[in-house]
Amino acid sequence: MNAADPDTACAGAMQLQLAGQLDGAREQYLRILEHSPQHAATHYCLGMLYVQSQQAAQGLTHLHVALKAAPGVADYWKGYLDALLLAGQTAAAREVLSLGVRQGLPGDAVAAMKERLQLADADAARQRLQQADADAERLAQQRVQQADADAEQLAQQEESRLLALVSGQRLAEAQELALRLVRGYPGRGLSWKVLGALLWGKGARDEALSVLREAVRLSPQDAEARMNLGFALFEDERFVEAETHLRRATELAPDSAQAHYMLASNHLNQGAVAQAESGFRQGLALNTDWSQRREAENLSNLLLAVAHNPGKSVASLFAEHRAYGVCFEEHARSMRDPRNGARRLERRLKLGFVSGDFYDHSVGTFLEPVLRTLVTSQELELHAYDTNPKRHNDTVAERLRRTFFRSSAVASLSDQELARKIHDDGIDILIDLSGHTANGRLPVFAHRPAPLQVSWLGYPGTTGLTAMDYYLADAGWLPPGRFDRQFTEKLVYLPDRWAFEVHAAAPSVGVLPALQSGALTFGSFHRPMKLNDEVLAMWSGVLRALPDSRLLLAGIPLTGSEQRLREKFAAHGILSDRLLIHDRCPMDRYLTLHHQVDLALDSLAYAGGTTTMQSLCMGVPTLTIEGATPQSRAGVGILANIGLDGFVARDAADFVARAEYWAAHFSELAAVRAGLRERLLGSAAGNPALIAGHLEQALRHMWRRWLGGQPAQTFSTMPAGAEMR
Repeated sequence: MNAADPDTACAGAMQLQLAGQLDGAREQYLRILEHSPQHAATHYCLGMLYVQSQQAAQGLTHLHVALKAAPGVADYWKGYLDALLLAGQTAAAREVLSLGVRQGLPGDAVAAMKERLQLADADAARQRLQQADADAERLAQQRVQQADADAEQLAQQEESRLLALVSGQRLAEAQELALRLVRGYPGRGLSWKVLGALLWGKGARDEALSVLREAVRLSPQDAEARMNLGFALFEDERFVEAETHLRRATELAPDSAQAHYMLASNHLNQGAVAQAESGFRQGLALNTDWSQRREAENLSNLLLAVAHNPGKSVASLFAEHRAYGVCFEEHARSMRDPRNGARRLERRLKLGFVSGDFYDHSVGTFLEPVLRTLVTSQELELHAYDTNPKRHNDTVAERLRRTFFRSSAVASLSDQELARKIHDDGIDILIDLSGHTANGRLPVFAHRPAPLQVSWLGYPGTTGLTAMDYYLADAGWLPPGRFDRQFTEKLVYLPDRWAFEVHAAAPSVGVLPALQSGALTFGSFHRPMKLNDEVLAMWSGVLRALPDSRLLLAGIPLTGSEQRLREKFAAHGILSDRLLIHDRCPMDRYLTLHHQVDLALDSLAYAGGTTTMQSLCMGVPTLTIEGATPQSRAGVGILANIGLDGFVARDAADFVARAEYWAAHFSELAAVRAGLRERLLGSAAGNPALIAGHLEQALRHMWRRWLGGQPAQTFSTMPAGAEMR
């Protein structure tokens, strides 16, 4: 470059710039300015290079120098104004334009620049408006966020107050607050969950189910919400739907013992005994605090599952029950009185009955006719300890409350508190009527609140407690000498272990349906709990052997359970049209259904007791199997005591063979049907006064032995060699 000729050098740099070689051009411009710092053209070109490179602000200095050096060059004014606009300096551009006009800037250039300024002004105004809108929107969002945060804080405070009210058992206030919260904050699941639980507790079942479903919809990952809905569906006998939610609860809260318990209970009530057993064991493994009543209930539920499982051996079944006894007796505090003079031989005995079934329940209806005679004895004083948290007000419950000398509602008492009350009431003989069934309170007996303790009626097997002295049985059910090892208690043999009265709603016995249809209609009146896979397989064998026969199943919830049952039979080759499925119904309709049944079929492992007695009353014998455990022999005992051995099978093959026999002997079966109610009422079970007399005799014998310092022993109130029927 010729330093003495900056114009030529500048022209060469411009060629580089026009060719896009901006870095090379910039270097040459800067070298020119080193030698000619006031060269206007170079400053202009370098300034425009910066503009071209989107660095307008950096080029302003060079353009300003060029303009000052040569104010008469219109391009310098235009370049400087362009750079000011691109740099966002609109006000400065307007001042420069005014100065240019005064300096004689050409009119066309002025007009073009004014238009540019107007566009820039419009653009700036638009940007200001956009910024104002953005600021307003941001402020609105901040206000909304703050309002949401305030609402969230208030909602959390109210929810904390709601939970505190529930914890403090101020349930009416809690429900009122929960209602306000679901209206004020309809998208929050907690208040729906609490409201649903409160409504369910008050018995508003339909409304509660709707609310609990909404709680799960809003909080699908809330295990407790799933459990609440699952439990409500379980209680409503919607077992199939309940299973979906309870299974999900165990997935969401795998360490929750309660979730496993609920799912296991749901399995048990569908006859899935192996799954139920597994679930109860999972729950018990997570929570082994036996001081908690729910743990005792769930351990009893495990025993129910085990007892309903046809695959369990005699030894394992007894071992499971004994393990229960060990759990509660190990830490129980005995309240048993020492023998003293106050306990005279011939004194009025105080009998205490512990049960949750003092209402129109099988236990209540078996107990009432016996109590009707016992209460007339001047030697007995009868006390009831009602362990059911619900107060029943049906006619049976009302009559039973009037029968007892004193009836106490004790569901709210702890095991130790109840044991103390029984002890302080001076009960001489305490009688358990529940065993391992619902609302049983066997841990109370582990404390030995009474000198003598007896189990009867509620559960067809041992309690597992060594603190339970006796178990009331009959020889048809448990032949003497064969079942002693399956009980921790000593067996006491009555003429029959229960008394039976024909229900007031019972219709007369109908004719044998097969005489008109030409084929047998079998019947099942069992709870769904007993309809396990082994039972259905055995019944299906009967139906396959007699292809014209049908099976009526009563007491099946029509909420999905019936469809699942049809599918299980279909897997055994039994088409749906051979099944007549009925929902639960009032007693009069339940008994009338027997007019459609020729022969009832018993279950395995846990045989029917009440259902067998009701069927006999309606002229329908039950086909059963002689099992090896007490739980499996209820039907055997009932039939033996009225002389119907022809309906007792040895095994599943014999079960089918006997069904085939009766299918070929309609006349014989019709004759049995015609006289069956009279046969039942003529047996010991049909004579409540007889049973009551033998029961009082047995209790007095127990008392005498205790006063004499003698241990409990197996005995019978029947004379040696006497008939058991």
